Amino acid sequence: MFRSAQMLLAHSLLIHTNTSEWLNAVCEQDTDGEELRKEAHRHPEYCRILKSFLDFPDSSFSVHAMIRTGHAPAGKWMGPHTATHVLQALLSPPLSSARTAEAGAGEGLACLVAQDQVVYVDAADAACGGPNLRSPHLTPGSSSSSSSSSSSTEGDTPAPATVFDPLHNPPPSSASDLLPWSQALLLLVPMRLGMSTVASQYHGSLLEQLRDRACVGLLGGRPNRAVYVVGCSTEGDTLLGLDPHVPLEHRAAEMAHGLPPSAELLSRMHSTDVELLPVGALDSSLALGFYFRTRKEVCSCVPVDRII
Repeated sequence: MFRSAQMLLAHSLLIHTNTSEWLNAVCEQDTDGEELRKEAHRHPEYCRILKSFLDFPDSSFSVHAMIRTGHAPAGKWMGPHTATHVLQALLSPPLSSARTAEAGAGEGLACLVAQDQVVYVDAADAACGGPNLRSPHLTPGSSSSSSSSSSSTEGDTPAPATVFDPLHNPPPSSASDLLPWSQALLLLVPMRLGMSTVASQYHGSLLEQLRDRACVGLLGGRPNRAVYVVGCSTEGDTLLGLDPHVPLEHRAAEMAHGLPPSAELLSRMHSTDVELLPVGALDSSLALGFYFRTRKEVCSCVPVDRII
């Protein structure tokens, strides 16, 4: 599950830094990594992302860093729920501050783990640096300066600020445009959908979530065997997964010393071997991932609670 979590985070960072489109185009035609090596120097963010996952103690998202979060002790089995909290810890202060100063990988990306499959927009606002709708806000068109000047000249009491309440006084539909985020959001939703494998009544809703454009994959796999599910077929119930158990020779010393990645290293980091997995064989314990650049995208996303 360590490697599956790294895969999901790496995929999210590629989208976050706008490097996924050119990377997909190059990888479709590149078989030995040589063309990718030529293009890599033009995309410094891509090289920073690769370096942040190298298995060295000072790498931002290495196995060493994941263990240092305290959620996943070395030698212990880690499930999808634990993996979501490891990723949240890696992208949250104070670890994120050290990461940003060190390499810059993942800067501007926050992480939120949904509790009990419920996503609170207020929590997303807090994670991404946006104001809280439950705190007092002036109505559009008003200002504190005008109120204070009016009270000083006429002696009137300033009008009370408008307080938005989700039940009694919900914010206007355009409020999402007035609440900019300072960071994008990686939303992780751990859940259990059955006893040992995903129950049949959840198959359709789960496939719908995986086809959503905001979805960055699923942490799960077969019982007792982790797989990073990157998506699903356009028709049918077949999941597309990457096996994190393929052993690779450690040849990343050049990047650790500041050198550009070699063609051999790049060819090893991008796999074309996709594992086909029926949705009915998926372990019931899993976690969905979603990437959102703005608050508006969260509010317009397919509701996660349609699964449960």
